Amino acid sequence: TRDSMLTLLRDAGVPVEARRISIDEVFEAHAAGTLEGAAGLGTAATVAPIGRLRHRDREFSLPPLAADSPLARAAQSLDALRTGTAPDTHGWLCEV
Repeated sequence: TRDSMLTLLRDAGVPVEARRISIDEVFEAHAAGTLEGAAGLGTAATVAPIGRLRHRDREFSLPPLAADSPLARAAQSLDALRTGTAPDTHGWLCEV
């Protein structure tokens, strides 16, 4: 799912950077107002938005993803591929 989401985001023209980040960087981005959203991605083609993040004595909440956010749009595209309502332009699906 991670690689699929990165591919779909790139397909949509969203700049993507895959790298390790520290928890401090996440909290700093939230404090600066630059953290727009976050999600956990699973191997069962699942995208779960993160509503609250807590680490030790720090915690913050995130608003629900806006329907037009890049992450929400990529998740919708992935779901459409998975359910067969969008064409599989990447050859990811196989009939079972």
